[in-house]
Amino acid sequence: MNTLYKKLGLTLTLLFCFVLVNAQDTDNTKSNEMKKVLIVGRLAANIPNVNEIVVTNAALFAATNLEEVKLVFERNNIKIDIVIMGAGIDLENRLEIVKYIFTNSNSTTVHMKDKATGPEGFLPFINNVLKGILDKN
Repeated sequence: MNTLYKKLGLTLTLLFCFVLVNAQDTDNTKSNEMKKVLIVGRLAANIPNVNEIVVTNAALFAATNLEEVKLVFERNNIKIDIVIMGAGIDLENRLEIVKYIFTNSNSTTVHMKDKATGPEGFLPFINNVLKGILDKN
């Protein structure tokens, strides 16, 4: 029962952070600025090669766990614009990663892939998210 309360508390915290982050005013002006994108996958082999990503105005980083996510954020002064996360990471770890991101950044967006499309759906998901965000800027 205690584990259930922990999960519920973490989920509510993430929901609250998500609402706060998405309630911010955003500037929709066009920008040629290179966006920093962190791709998080369960296995490094599941993270696509740079040449498979369709957008060119993005600096890409990769991580497979919370420690690597923290390292990428620290090396970039917490200035990561977009995080795209695969579904292969177990839920508890995904939630911890999201909690870290929203606790340390008020400008990073997080996009989490569904499990239904499997690992083969990760690259199309990444490309669709990036096209949707970066083609607008």
